[in-house]
Amino acid sequence: MKKILLFGILLSTINNFGQVIYSESNSKPYIEVIGTAQTEVVPDKIYLSIVLSEKTEKNDDFSIQIQEEQLKKLVRTNDIEDKNLFLSEAISEVTRDKKKETGIKLTREYTLILKNAEKVTKIFQELTDINIKEVNVKKTEYSEIESVQKQVRENAIKAAKEKAEYLLSAIGDKIGKPLEIKELENKYMKNAKSNIIIESSEDEMQTTSFEKIVVKFSYFIKYSIN
Repeated sequence: MKKILLFGILLSTINNFGQVIYSESNSKPYIEVIGTAQTEVVPDKIYLSIVLSEKTEKNDDFSIQIQEEQLKKLVRTNDIEDKNLFLSEAISEVTRDKKKETGIKLTREYTLILKNAEKVTKIFQELTDINIKEVNVKKTEYSEIESVQKQVRENAIKAAKEKAEYLLSAIGDKIGKPLEIKELENKYMKNAKSNIIIESSEDEMQTTSFEKIVVKFSYFIKYSIN
């Protein structure tokens, strides 16, 4: 009993890395620890929203059909797979002048998936050159995120085990079987518009970069003490 009480005092000075509790109900001491692991990955799937709408340029009609043809040509010339460009929304809206209908405004939103920031920069510039300017980044993802999450989970559990082992080694004890495992925190931070950094100057083409996606897990584990 003295050994357990002394160990509890020792752990209270180690910034809450772990604690040992002696339970009177079953007379078995145990240690509780928290393990955390985190990694960051560069997004490799960037979703652009490209909105096409009827407009007039220099007294010439710039129809949606013309814009669609130019957009698809741009995709082909940049060696982007056809499946990475798709129609995500089409809207037909009646236009009015006071109470009188004046026509129908057509709008189509396309989604274009790109692999990196360099490609985003290039496509943004080329879309501007063909007068398609309603473009923004909808979201970013990492294609192998499930594999990354699995590895980070494993690392967090290993970190908890290593913490329990070196704390107990200070008094010559060893951990036994885990009595309880609980996930305390999981974080998969996808990037939004605020995570996009665009820099440009009069002499240089704009450059685009994206903050890394953060993957983080924390686990609480309770081990018996042998």
